[in-house]
Amino acid sequence: MAKKGNSAKDKLRAYFLSNIGKVLNSYELREVAGGQTEWGRRVRELRDEEGYQILSHNDRSNLKPGEYLLENDKPIPAFSRDISKETRAFVLDRNGFTCQMCGAVAVNLIPMILQKRLGYILDILLTKVWVVQMIHQTYVQFVQYVMKELQTQH
Repeated sequence: MAKKGNSAKDKLRAYFLSNIGKVLNSYELREVAGGQTEWGRRVRELRDEEGYQILSHNDRSNLKPGEYLLENDKPIPAFSRDISKETRAFVLDRNGFTCQMCGAVAVNLIPMILQKRLGYILDILLTKVWVVQMIHQTYVQFVQYVMKELQTQH
């Protein structure tokens, strides 16, 4: 486990706080994060989970894609993203397992997975049955051939 101050998020937080009001670009932020590819996720965590007002081109038209700006060092109250399994189950049940934004309906994946798995198993069994039938047919043809040869030799 990383010590306090050594994680990419800690380094990014310190860098933003030492550059308040200055536009920072993605190249320098990635370098500050130690070249970590997930530096963008760490920036979002600082914004969403810790409440720092880190602005991007989505927030300000004068910022270009890949540019970020921390306006001040005062984080706004942030809320946890965690949802208990009980709350999740209640909300899904209450909403009829339907997305309240787009109306998409959640499907129960277990029957679909079982159906696919059973179809796969059935395919394997049918293939094995076919192979056994072919072996049996070949065996019968071989026995018939041998019997015929034996009859012609006597």
